[in-house]
Amino acid sequence: MKIAGVILAAGFSARMGREKLTLPSGSSTIIERVLEEAASSSMDDVCLVYRSREVGDTGRRYGVRIVYNEMTEEGMASSIVKGVSASGRADGYMIMLGDMPFVTREIIDGIIGRFNDAGDIVVPVCSGRDGHPVLIGGGYSDELLALGDDIGARPVLSSHADRIIRLECGNSVLTDIDTPEEYIRIGSEVNGYI
Repeated sequence: MKIAGVILAAGFSARMGREKLTLPSGSSTIIERVLEEAASSSMDDVCLVYRSREVGDTGRRYGVRIVYNEMTEEGMASSIVKGVSASGRADGYMIMLGDMPFVTREIIDGIIGRFNDAGDIVVPVCSGRDGHPVLIGGGYSDELLALGDDIGARPVLSSHADRIIRLECGNSVLTDIDTPEEYIRIGSEVNGYI
């Protein structure tokens, strides 16, 4: 069974005011933490969809497939389309966010395990809230490739809500970093983060 990881890392970091994925996170950067966990998981292939050269260069160092998104202004869906297309046929696509450095390989592998056992779509949850990464079965690839607008994969999830398996996980599946205040707050809460 082929599980392809698609890391969405082509945003503008507008609320941060600078490229957030290259900010320090422990002894590395935010995007390096995401890449380390993805590359060490049981995913068969990892694709990093990027906009900034520095993020793309980081992906090269980790030996993952890298895809430049020249259509970033069209939103997150454009990155999903680029990543799924570059990954080719797969049994499932793990849609990951580049600004979620606390998603561990154990979480990734737990989602894959649940997918292997039961699901077309697996969504991690924490306290009743849906999180990321989301694993979407390969049978939905045409729908993923047809996405538009800046709402990510929500149309696929909404159209197939009855096929979703939810997996309870910790808070890390909800923790992304969008603003300087969030970066500082998370840094003060997580020892060794910044």
